Amino acid sequence: MKPIVKELLLNIGIYIFPLIFILSGLSGNFVMMEVGFFLSAFIGFLMTIIYVLYIFTHKKEERALYRQILLLIHVLIFIGSILVLI
Repeated sequence: MKPIVKELLLNIGIYIFPLIFILSGLSGNFVMMEVGFFLSAFIGFLMTIIYVLYIFTHKKEERALYRQILLLIHVLIFIGSILVLI
């Protein structure tokens, strides 16, 4: 399996756990939904740190474009989760 496929599957997989909380919160238990958004914001924050460190530690020629795109996606998920919690 190619590294890009593994990394994309991992990034999709880590958001399944918060998604379970968010979906169960839709039935009326808003505390569960808040926990789900908090978990997704926390995961988004940690993954943003990881990808920013990746960009700073690799030369421009060695950086993978899909990791920069994943950084943008994680930043958007982080900001979106924070906005929902406010």
